[in-house]
Amino acid sequence: MKKVFYLLSTFALVAMFAACSNPESDAQKAAKKGCDCLKVMNDTEKFEACSQEMEKLGDEMEKKYTSEEDQKAFQDAYMDALKDCDVDLGLGL
Repeated sequence: MKKVFYLLSTFALVAMFAACSNPESDAQKAAKKGCDCLKVMNDTEKFEACSQEMEKLGDEMEKKYTSEEDQKAFQDAYMDALKDCDVDLGLGL
C-alpha cells in the first residue's frame, strides 16, 4: 500500500511540475530575474553575479524551447512581463 501511495504521489508531483512549466511561466521567472538584475546595475559585483545567472537561465531556455513556436511564445511573454519591471534606468524615457 505504501508503494502505491509513493508511486501516485511521485506521479502527481511530476505532473504538477510539468503542468507549471511552459513558455509563459518561464518567461515570467526570467523577466523577474532580469528586473532584479537591473535593480542592482550600479553594484558591479551583484550585477555581474546576476548577469551570470541570467546567462545560465538563457542557456536553459534555449535548450528547453527549441521550436520556433515555443521560442516566439517565450520571447513574447518575456517582453510582456518586462513591462511590469519598475526600474528607473535614468534614460529620461
